Amino acid sequence: MTDQRAQGGWIGPEDGVEILGALPAQRVRLRFSGIWAGREVVWDAVFVTLRALAAAGEPAGRRFIEIDPGRAEAGTPRLRVGLDLPVIDLPAVRKAVIMVRNYRRLRPGRMEFGPPARPEPG
Repeated sequence: MTDQRAQGGWIGPEDGVEILGALPAQRVRLRFSGIWAGREVVWDAVFVTLRALAAAGEPAGRRFIEIDPGRAEAGTPRLRVGLDLPVIDLPAVRKAVIMVRNYRRLRPGRMEFGPPARPEPG
């Protein structure tokens, strides 16, 4: 468990967020509280860059939120968020947590957003 307050951030267990790794990173696992389907849940989440997905052979596509349908009714649903960023840092985690907490139409499966991923600089 990493409390990012020590690194000048706002995120920690008191905020209902537990980051399970170091930042910045291409992929970060975390747990955070929120409301889904009218009830309080603890999201078991992975935030990953689209570049990291492409490097692993998964089509980059567009930014997305994906809720594992097999775990959708559990108390800790699995969530994966694909971000079109070069790296995931504390501000990116903060924005993504707020986005998930505020989005009212979350449903099991994959929801894509925005334009296709930006091409690799080169």
